[in-house]
Amino acid sequence: MEEVVVGVCPSPFDNVVASTLLGSESFVEWVRERFLKETPKDRELPALRQLADKPTLEAIRRAVEGICLNDRAKARRLAMYLSRHHTGLKLREIGAEFGVGESAVTQASRRVVDELRGSESMGECVEQIRRELGL
Repeated sequence: MEEVVVGVCPSPFDNVVASTLLGSESFVEWVRERFLKETPKDRELPALRQLADKPTLEAIRRAVEGICLNDRAKARRLAMYLSRHHTGLKLREIGAEFGVGESAVTQASRRVVDELRGSESMGECVEQIRRELGL
């Protein structure tokens, strides 16, 4: 009689990227470079957003600090705001990078939105950072 070994096999779908790609990181990168480099953003295809190149949290911090040299509190709020909107990271991950909780990231983002409504110079600052990051 045969002996059957029952074990837990990892699902191949655990590594699916953007609900559409299954393959190694190099394969996913190849797809990005070959097919998505010049593809416009499309709200109807949210999986494309997951595949789009995103700035790292560190790149955002460097860009913000380079522009907001004199105001560390403002730079911190802006970095949290831009990280929340452009990295695809979870609030917990962003908060861990800044040493704060998820609610603090949300609050900092709200404050930046309020400042953007009331300050033209803040809007110009955010746009300058976005241009520098290629967003």
